[in-house]
Amino acid sequence: MINKSLSYNNEVYRKIIHLGSLLFPLLYFFLSFNIFLLFIFTSTLFILILNVNYHNIINKLPDKININFIIRNNEYKSFWSASLMMVSFLLITLIFPKNIVLLSMIITSVSDPIAGLFGMKYGEIKLFHNKTLEGSYSFIISTFFITFFFLQTFNILLFIICILISLNELITPMKYDNFTIPIVSSILFITYSLIK
Repeated sequence: MINKSLSYNNEVYRKIIHLGSLLFPLLYFFLSFNIFLLFIFTSTLFILILNVNYHNIINKLPDKININFIIRNNEYKSFWSASLMMVSFLLITLIFPKNIVLLSMIITSVSDPIAGLFGMKYGEIKLFHNKTLEGSYSFIISTFFITFFFLQTFNILLFIICILISLNELITPMKYDNFTIPIVSSILFITYSLIK
């Protein structure tokens, strides 16, 4: 699940930061749509500006604040995965109902880093984009539990949705899965809410 350009320890740091994105569904749970929209729009704008101007900014900061150790090689001259995730969070907030957005954000914030670390540590069967079967299994399992606890129900259709979200994560290049997971999750869950 992990780009080989970073060590496992650096990926752990990166995934801890990724788990920090749980702040967004937590805030949205308590805030009104308008206030949260302003917050996530401002946050997205901030990280995009930081991303684009990173090299100019980092040269002026002390070495202790340097975050190069968590940036993958394919992100140095393009958008970070975190930037793409923020854009995706903003888009689903604008388009989908609050409960769908919360669930999709939580899955992105939790299942993706779990799959990445589990796949790097224990994965032996490589599939696509340096991702592993073991990582995909852990993504399905974590998504299953998140969905169950969030919706307080489960059935075969929801299990299929968990598998489909995992397949999306698997076939999407690592750099872009933080963008596709929230959107695909939201589409699948809104479809489920309409047909159940």
